[in-house]
Amino acid sequence: MPVLSIVTPVRNSATYLSHALESVARLTVSHEHIVIDGGSTDGTVELLKGRDDPQLQWISEPDHGQTHAVNKGFSRASGELLAWLNGDDELISDAVDRAVRYLERQMDVGAVFGGMHVLDEQGVVRRRYQPGRYSWRRYLIMPEALIRFRYHPESKTAKDVWLQQREALRIRLKWANGPVDRFLMEGFDLAKRTILPRISRWPKLYS
Repeated sequence: MPVLSIVTPVRNSATYLSHALESVARLTVSHEHIVIDGGSTDGTVELLKGRDDPQLQWISEPDHGQTHAVNKGFSRASGELLAWLNGDDELISDAVDRAVRYLERQMDVGAVFGGMHVLDEQGVVRRRYQPGRYSWRRYLIMPEALIRFRYHPESKTAKDVWLQQREALRIRLKWANGPVDRFLMEGFDLAKRTILPRISRWPKLYS
């Protein structure tokens, strides 16, 4: 059984997908790569057919968008650790190897995080992002939680655009350390609900 399962949702991603596939193939830890294609017509399927990678599995069929594709991929995953890599992104392979091995050695560790490079279409690094030192309180009061809420199809189709936000808040409130934390979390949530609709229209991505 692979240690790491990586899910990649794609549709018409032939331009950059080979870089994503190569970055996963360079991993030395036990892994599987599950690509869920939404019915591409730009050569993506032909690219996948031409790969000779025993860790790669893929399907191509119409779906309801990225969220649906990610859920389909995770339902097929057999690894102990799960990862999501978009078709126009790449892994820093040796960094992921180190992270996975660290998690295997340190069973009491629940998460590993790191920086990222922002590339242009030629692959030139235009910006580097290095996150600050880990802070549990920063995570609790940040405007978005990076867990669970992203997988709701209803929030991505505009059927219920605040579904993900409500769930993220419920998750954070469970870990609130007293009334001050609760006040900050609920305040950030209220501000986001009040301000965002005034400055940004929520697009209806999928019908």
